[in-house]
Amino acid sequence: MYHQWDQLRHVPQKATPQFVHLVSPNEVIGGIWLESALDGEIIYARNDSLKKRLSYIRKQIAEGKYQRKTSHGHLIG
Repeated sequence: MYHQWDQLRHVPQKATPQFVHLVSPNEVIGGIWLESALDGEIIYARNDSLKKRLSYIRKQIAEGKYQRKTSHGHLIG
């Protein structure tokens, strides 16, 4: 997938695609999902499953279930 992405010419260079499977509600949410929920932009989706999942993750963040942590000035966790 990344090779195909690299072949695209009309995409701004600052775009950084992340190709991952959609996490189920029972899975542990990793950092990529937390970042995507806050700062990601959906370019293409077949349905609204991704939009709903990111909204759910943002709700969990707002409820304090996840916190941003740092170590020696660098974000961790």
